[in-house]
Amino acid sequence: MVISVGTAVAYLAKAMATPVWTLLPLAHDWRWLLGRRDTPWYPTMRLFRQRVPGNWKGVFEAVARDLMVVSNSGNLPGKPAIPGQQYR
Repeated sequence: MVISVGTAVAYLAKAMATPVWTLLPLAHDWRWLLGRRDTPWYPTMRLFRQRVPGNWKGVFEAVARDLMVVSNSGNLPGKPAIPGQQYR
């Protein structure tokens, strides 16, 4: 599992079909669409978005919370660990 902002690291992980959680700023580009936690182009990628420009606190809190769920579930990266989340 990789946790990254939208850099080459995130793209390499998704190209290798590795689960990747991508942290996005509020002002992101079109490919991330709006109001989604997933992306139709990258099935192993999950999106965490800023709600307030420049404020990453909420993003990191969401990542920490969901990472705790993954950690406590005993699921290995690549297997569904978040309710409703499916990695293909």
